[in-house]
Amino acid sequence: MSTLDLKTGYHQIVVNPADRGKTAFLCSFDMFRYKRMPLDLRNAPATIQQFMDHFGNGHPTVNILVYLDDIFLLSETFEQHQALKLANPVERKNRDLKLRLAIIIGNNHTLWIEKLPAIRSALNTAKCKTADCTAAYLNFGRELSTSDDVTTDLRSVIHKENIEKNQDRRKAYADKSRKPSPNYKPDDLIWVKLHPLSKANQTKTEKFMPREDGPYIILSQKSPSSFVIASCRKPDEPSSVYHASALAPFRNVTQNLM
Repeated sequence: MSTLDLKTGYHQIVVNPADRGKTAFLCSFDMFRYKRMPLDLRNAPATIQQFMDHFGNGHPTVNILVYLDDIFLLSETFEQHQALKLANPVERKNRDLKLRLAIIIGNNHTLWIEKLPAIRSALNTAKCKTADCTAAYLNFGRELSTSDDVTTDLRSVIHKENIEKNQDRRKAYADKSRKPSPNYKPDDLIWVKLHPLSKANQTKTEKFMPREDGPYIILSQKSPSSFVIASCRKPDEPSSVYHASALAPFRNVTQNLM
């Protein structure tokens, strides 16, 4: 059994315009009269009961009891009761669908099958007042995709291209102050740059320490910017791998002094 209590049940009944003057009353602002039946009219309970009995008689397949604005739904088994709950939303959806189809197709009743997808999309994407969500969101957990979601906004593409052009322009400006990397190749002699530190306990200062060590010989190129080097005393034994920024072209002592 399920119970339903109608919201503003008495106010569902419209008062006959000829009888609205009988409901008039005075207040400090003006005189008012009801357009819909209030609760405290003499024949209000009988009128609402008659209206609800007419409602119950319109559903012969449902075991329903009505008393004023209270509705009792009865079923013999739980499964039948669950089926009854599922039937009402379907009936409401079909009722709304029928009304919208009648508005769109007008007198040309053969167009209903062509207009059905558009109406279905409108029903699934329209927000309801109670849940403030669309039917698609309640069923699938997300909104339906529209034509705007699958089209490409060319403005974003152009904006991205402008960003890439600005990046290339900034890179070209920054590269002007950079020195080109020497084109090292195997069997070249090079210096290895040092980073000496001052040691007060050994009475050594980095100002007088050499800045480069070598010469070394390049055995192979490990990557576009790194090289395998070896000592000139043992050219067949790889010593280490250095980045190109840590290497300098070999110059003899005379060239260094000059």
